[in-house]
Amino acid sequence: METEKSDTIKFYDNIARDYDEQLRKGLLEKIIRKHFQQKLINVFKPNDRILELSCGTGTDAIFMAKSGLKVTATDISPGMIKTANQKILKENLSSSIETIVMDMENLKYKIKNIYDGAISNFDGLNFIKNPAEFAADLSKVLKPKSSVIFTLLNNKCAWEFIYYILKLNPKKAIGFIRKREKNYTSLVTLYSPAKFTGFFAPYFNIKKITGFGFIIPPDGLIGLQKHFIFKRAEKPDIFLASGFPFRNFCDHYIIEMQLK
Repeated sequence: METEKSDTIKFYDNIARDYDEQLRKGLLEKIIRKHFQQKLINVFKPNDRILELSCGTGTDAIFMAKSGLKVTATDISPGMIKTANQKILKENLSSSIETIVMDMENLKYKIKNIYDGAISNFDGLNFIKNPAEFAADLSKVLKPKSSVIFTLLNNKCAWEFIYYILKLNPKKAIGFIRKREKNYTSLVTLYSPAKFTGFFAPYFNIKKITGFGFIIPPDGLIGLQKHFIFKRAEKPDIFLASGFPFRNFCDHYIIEMQLK
């Protein structure tokens, strides 16, 4: 376990400087970021104190601070936090954002404040090895009826299966369906929306699941994304990817929950 953590830290430390540029290249990443930030505005109000898990380079923390929120931005990678701090200082937002180098699975030991909500964008929560324990710990650092908004990488993506079938590589296509995480260099654990929300059900009510990447290919297949059809497919993609059973085969999903 400690070796896995160390590898994860090294991986994200190494890409911290170029992380923002990498995300800007992906069509689906842009769409997810836009909708995630809109949800933040819809759910939270100015002066709310928000706990951000796996904050990366601080893009969403800065967005929240500019919207009047107070943020505790955490990440396991010192490199990511260093880049985030540079951006926060440049934006003159140090009074609204505090940063902590923290493994989110040590939440109960590191976080002593009580928050109005918690968020995590992109794939940070896919590194959690015990989601049920994490859900219990998170529930203890939130005010009653607090909202949480999490983005996760799905455990299956139909586009990857289709792509490798068309490439005449059925073995790899089936591999993506059977165990998608084995195809990633980082040590993620992937869950279907139903599986992941099940870990949180004892403490949280599930409000909404929004899917992304059923019509639009994932950013790993960026060559396909250049086709003009996909650049116009945002609304139908979200419509389909958010419904059952299609959300079980989209690339990412955003879960909105409320503490009971």
